[in-house]
Amino acid sequence: CGKRFAFRLRKDFVELVQRELLEMVPEEDRERKDCVPPSHMCCPIALSLMRDPLLSPHGHNFERRAISSWLAHRSTCPMTRQPLEMKQLKPNTQLREEIGQWRQ
Repeated sequence: CGKRFAFRLRKDFVELVQRELLEMVPEEDRERKDCVPPSHMCCPIALSLMRDPLLSPHGHNFERRAISSWLAHRSTCPMTRQPLEMKQLKPNTQLREEIGQWRQ
């Protein structure tokens, strides 16, 4: 239950940041929903659009730079708190392509 609660808090935080970013968009562009990236395209560590997403064995995606920095100081997944090593992360090419299409 605690892990789900922590994940929900992080998801809520990402959505809050997205709403705040949308408020910084000029008034005439606010109607466009595509100004702010979908939450699944944002790194839960960096809270920004991913460029080089890596998929953890726990099913979470992270920006390569952000998770590298995280794992330089810790040995657990930031989302699940389960043990995690850099070598366990795999490039998520499908998500990278989806993000590339969204950016165009």
